[in-house]
Amino acid sequence: MSLIEEQEKALQAKLSSLD
Repeated sequence: MSLIEEQEKALQAKLSSLD
């Protein structure tokens, strides 16, 4: 997995937790 994909996943997890 690329670093960008890794960061994108973390970002999505953050947005999900905010919901």
